[in-house]
This record gives sequence, C-alpha cells and structure tokens, in this order.
Amino acid sequence: MSEATENIVLVPEPSAKHLNHRQRVSYRDHRSKLVDWMLSGGNDPNRSIRTTMRG
Repeated sequence: MSEATENIVLVPEPSAKHLNHRQRVSYRDHRSKLVDWMLSGGNDPNRSIRTTMRG
C-alpha cells in the first residue's frame, strides 16, 4: 500500500463483522485495487490525485 492510501480503511468494521477470513482478504484486495485506481485518476488520468500530490 502506498503512502497515500495507508490511512484509508479498506474493510470497515461493520462489513468485516459479516465476512469470514477468506472473504475479508478478498474484499481488502478488491478495495485496495479500487482505491489505487481512483487515486491514479480512474477513467481520467489527467485528474490524478497522485500527480498533484507529487508535484
């Protein structure tokens, strides 16, 4: 996980309560990829948050 995403909760407690270990791992991986995609600009790389954070 990058510095920009280390403070983002990927599996909120209310969700985690309803998931078994395997589901939590899968959900966390999915959410991590989603957050990385969103921070890198999603469908519009010109609006990347990471680009503005670096520079």
